[in-house]
Amino acid sequence: MKQKNENGMTLISLVITVIVLILVSFSVSTNLKNNADLQKLVYLRNDIENLEGKVEEFFDEYGELPASIEYTDISNLKDVFSSAELSSDFYVIDLQTMQGLSLHYGKDYDKIKNVDPDRTTETVNEYKDVYIINKTTHNIFYVQGISIKENGKTIIYYTSKGNSKDFNGTNVANPPEMLSGMKKIMYKNPTNTQKGEIIEEGDEGFEENLWYSYENKKWANAQSKDGSLWVWIPRFAYKIEDPTYNADQTTINGGKIKIKFLIGTTDDYYDDDGSRKTAQRQKSLDENVNTKAQEYTVHPAFTDESNVEYANGGWDKELTGIWVAKFEAGYTEESDTQPTFQGLKYSMNGINQEEAFNISKGITEVGNNYGFSNVTTDSHLMKNSEWGAVAYLSQSQYGLNGNDISNNFVSLKSIENASNIQKGKFSVTGVTSGLPNGDKLIITTMNNINNTRMNLPNDEGVYTWNQQNGQSASSTGTIYGIYDLSGGVNEIISACMSTSQSTKYIKGYKLGEVNSQDENQLKKANYKANMKIYGDAIFETSKDGIGNTSWYQDSSNFFGKTTPYMVRGGSISQNSYENGLFSFTQTNGEASYNIGFRPVLVKK
Repeated sequence: MKQKNENGMTLISLVITVIVLILVSFSVSTNLKNNADLQKLVYLRNDIENLEGKVEEFFDEYGELPASIEYTDISNLKDVFSSAELSSDFYVIDLQTMQGLSLHYGKDYDKIKNVDPDRTTETVNEYKDVYIINKTTHNIFYVQGISIKENGKTIIYYTSKGNSKDFNGTNVANPPEMLSGMKKIMYKNPTNTQKGEIIEEGDEGFEENLWYSYENKKWANAQSKDGSLWVWIPRFAYKIEDPTYNADQTTINGGKIKIKFLIGTTDDYYDDDGSRKTAQRQKSLDENVNTKAQEYTVHPAFTDESNVEYANGGWDKELTGIWVAKFEAGYTEESDTQPTFQGLKYSMNGINQEEAFNISKGITEVGNNYGFSNVTTDSHLMKNSEWGAVAYLSQSQYGLNGNDISNNFVSLKSIENASNIQKGKFSVTGVTSGLPNGDKLIITTMNNINNTRMNLPNDEGVYTWNQQNGQSASSTGTIYGIYDLSGGVNEIISACMSTSQSTKYIKGYKLGEVNSQDENQLKKANYKANMKIYGDAIFETSKDGIGNTSWYQDSSNFFGKTTPYMVRGGSISQNSYENGLFSFTQTNGEASYNIGFRPVLVKK
């Protein structure tokens, strides 16, 4: 039985170096500009923090470390260790004993666990991509280390201990968690003479260190086996600054949303002065969280809310981030039930709430077109909390930074007298007129759209998502963002007015109390009954449950008596000024030509 040293976790305060004797660990943000190097350090930090939590849980339950194979070749790490560790033994962490662990490094453990017991010590020392733990202090080290270029020197980091405020002050997003069937992609940016192009991982022009950069409004993109595109929304905390409202409670502009990316699955972030702080969140059913105060609030889309009955649309575990479809669902030639999520596709419509929910869940079913595994990936219909996460990141300094998004206000044929049509090709994904507002519905054809050249619009004034001017319809104003968030088809959300409890897949909203059958009075009462909810880009960004009281005068149309479901973003059937990131509208949940959907992916 191995004994735990209660003071062990505080023993490592020495700085780390492999070339010189003195180095402030992770003090790289002011000198290190290479995004790939920053991300490597973030990977190491997140790995060690995850391992520390799992090791502590194991030790508390069994009274010993999850490690039995000794590791002796530590000569290259001697400058890193404390005196207590130099006189103690090191062991390979047994990753098999810890469930739900996702690491970026340490892959050699899969080889070590199969080593012949008679040759264990000799053979194990051959492997360097491995995490080891000290018997006395319980501190964790990465044997291979992370090589970084800093100020012309090569420096190797073996642990995350002794972090300085310089690195901690860097607001680095959690790295994307790649799912089965996904490829990393980046883009050749559109110019005034050519359209943007996808560059897949492994192709000429793809550079790992340029894959994404949230500070430069390049959100991480990936492509699934069928060609669908997905965008990573990393875990963050936020606070809101309201705009100035007019006398009629409308506002021409939106407010400001400040974002702090969170560390791993914690609620912690690094403030501007480099200090580590913890964001607030709802911890009990009766707690009210003020997201417009000085504190940052953990966005609920990434949090385990099982203990508060999914009050704000959370999940059943803590998440480092989520994958969101880059475009609203589009039809494929092969299937009406396995949509694609690409630009310049006919928007999938003519489906009801239940069908949208089931199709979204079916994306990971056995035999799917996307290459996803239902063992490792969860797919579901987007909830208001997840729409809110996208909208808030879009409105922040990492996206449009307070500028309104352009509309997809383009119809492929006249929608006059279309109210009885349940399925038809009226909208197309990833197109825009390049203007946030404007009352004119542009009517064109798919052939005309596909024939656009260079950066010029087609004859009717339509730009595509991969054209320079088409980027104004993206959540970032760049080709790396999410499209169709304003206009196109209304996107039905996994939400309803219900007396039953919410789940991680669907958010239930309370019925208001009012002695009236007037529809507007019912909407107002229902809106008022749910105002404690935060993070969903409804109550924090609107003034009422009716009218156009959302930011940018987007539509505010809450659940009514006969309309217990909700759609987001607006559509070609609404006035274009009602569309937008902060638009919400009630619906009866029945199939319609102007209602579609968008799914979200979560790593299990």
